[in-house]
Formats: sequence, structure tokens, C-alpha cells
Amino acid sequence: ASGYTDVDSLGSAQDAFVTTWYDQAGSNDATQTTAANQPKIVSSGALVTENGKVALDFDGTSDFFNSSLSAGISQPNSFVFVNKYKGSGALDLIDNYPSSPRQLVHESSGVYALFAGSGGASSNAVDSNQNIIFATFNGSSSELSLNGNNDTGLNPGTAGFASTFEIGRSFGPVFSNYKYQELIIYNTDKSALRTAIEGNINGRFS
Repeated sequence: ASGYTDVDSLGSAQDAFVTTWYDQAGSNDATQTTAANQPKIVSSGALVTENGKVALDFDGTSDFFNSSLSAGISQPNSFVFVNKYKGSGALDLIDNYPSSPRQLVHESSGVYALFAGSGGASSNAVDSNQNIIFATFNGSSSELSLNGNNDTGLNPGTAGFASTFEIGRSFGPVFSNYKYQELIIYNTDKSALRTAIEGNINGRFS
């Protein structure tokens, strides 16, 4: 009310955390019931954003989500991410840890890479920008694009993607230090539509 001056009685601005990241296409929601492992969405009373759009802030030490598909998917399959690396620590985007078969989108020696039984590193260097990452697992025809800069023939192996997976934690365990805004999983090779999909996403996240 106008003229109210007893600021101490109002309390301090608080943080808020996410227990469920809802799947917009089905029922494959990502969840975290342990409070200490939940990514932040409000920091000191302010919504966490990146480039004006809401983001989930993973702390790089304990935050992750559990999720599952109705069934595991074999190759080929594609993943799309919108995220921002916070400049230090791990950047493993998605992994089937602790399940198998295992696919991993991660950082290796400073570049983005795929793993599906062996390793396939791209030439796309990890940076601290807000990025669109498009990864397709398709044996020796696998690809990884960073904001449209597409590397082909990465050959990360032929393992499939198990139905149970984690977002923000990988084998070790290793926890990822980034802001996460979108994840799309396709159980088919969407590389032929990559440019159109990236354009659609860029129209929202700029």
C-alpha cells in the first residue's frame, strides 16, 4: 500500500526451483523430486531468462532431471537443444546414464561431440553463447550442427538410445553447468529438415 515503510516485515526475495519439465508432445515429462537437485527458475525473486526467454539454470554440481520414453529408440534419431554454457565445468547435454544402450551429446577437448559406443567429435567449439545444437545419430552418417554450422560423417557408433535417460547428468556422474531452454527428441533422422527446424526455433529464441 502507498506509504507502507516497514520493509523488514515483507521478507526477502526468494529462489524457486523446478520439479517437473513438462513434455509438450506427450507424457515423457522430466522430473526431479529431490530439492537439492532441482534446477533454478527464479533467482532472488527474478525469473531466470536468456535473451528474454525463460531458462532453467543447472548449477553444475547436483542438478539434473530424470525422464523416460515409452520405449528405447534405435538409430537413426535426432536431438535439438537450445542452451547456454555458463563458462566452466562440464557440458554433457543428455545421456542414458545409468541405462544402456547409451547415447551421449557432450563436450570433448573443447568441441561438441557424439557418443554411441565410440566417439565422434565435431569441429564446433564450445562457447558461452546461447546456441541451437542439432545432433543426429546415424552411424557413420551422424551429424552435429551448432547454429547451422553442420559437421557430417562423425561416426560415433551405432548404439541406440535407452528409454530411461537423464538431462544434466552423465556417466561418472558428471553434472552440466548451463542454462537450458529447449529439448526436442525425434525417433527418426531429421537432418533433411534441419535448416527448417533451426529456423523455426531461432524465430522464437532469436
